[in-house]
Amino acid sequence: MGDIDGVNLGRFGVWTFDFEDQPAALMRDSVQELEGLGWGAIWVPERDGREAMTHAGFLLASTERIGVVNGIARIWSREARW
Repeated sequence: MGDIDGVNLGRFGVWTFDFEDQPAALMRDSVQELEGLGWGAIWVPERDGREAMTHAGFLLASTERIGVVNGIARIWSREARW
């Protein structure tokens, strides 16, 4: 994966749709476990339930050093502001 704007995401990361269906407490515990196992990044999509930026903010607040990447953020969920 390498560096993105000075943030080292490590060589490997975890891509998961599973967080979409988990309650917040389980999602927090899961991402903390992944961080403890040494994963450098978690990639999450925006699918049905969770808004991408809020979801990423929750994951970042639940961890100390793991990188959180929005693999998909639906453009039609965000309107341009004039």
